[in-house]
Amino acid sequence: MRTRTNDPHKVQELMDSIAQIGLQVPEKDSAFNYLNKTALNHLDELIRSMCLRSMELTTDFLDVIVLRLISA
Repeated sequence: MRTRTNDPHKVQELMDSIAQIGLQVPEKDSAFNYLNKTALNHLDELIRSMCLRSMELTTDFLDVIVLRLISA
């Protein structure tokens, strides 16, 4: 299998550029990461609201049990 050789001058230019401005992430990766973070935030909010609702239902259920025990 043939492989191409790297031009040492271009490799050095790339290394100098990275040293000067840092390694940059391609735009599509940034957009993908943004969408993932956005989706995770929405999922987190949904789970929190479901947990709160579950706690409300449990509290309501306990209230009914207490009222039935008191009135028995």
